[in-house]
Amino acid sequence: LYPDIIIDRGEKCIEVYDVKYKFFNTRYGIKREDLFQLHTYVSYLSNYYTILRCGIIYPQEDNDKKIENTNNILRHPKYENGIPLNVIFLNIPSDDENNYKGKMDESKDVFLKSFESYNFSNAKV
Repeated sequence: LYPDIIIDRGEKCIEVYDVKYKFFNTRYGIKREDLFQLHTYVSYLSNYYTILRCGIIYPQEDNDKKIENTNNILRHPKYENGIPLNVIFLNIPSDDENNYKGKMDESKDVFLKSFESYNFSNAKV
């Protein structure tokens, strides 16, 4: 009953992220069952921690048209204004690229900077 990533922000405050190993559906958005799964993690962990932010991380093929990271709100009865919900994308280089490791390292750096752009200080993956 634990998500893939929990970032401890100290003083019993955390961020909760679930990683998906399937591509984001640009037509329909987050699948209902994926959102329910994240909501279950948040509901359980909110019994012990203050949830500062949550999100889902999807892969995207590096050669596809880029999908921008998004902001939204996860409604939760304990949080009057909801919890910030982010959808974050990790670019995956194609297998046939000459320098796959180098491209993946670049992608990882861009991914970590996306956390910084959402004011995710000290994020480590």
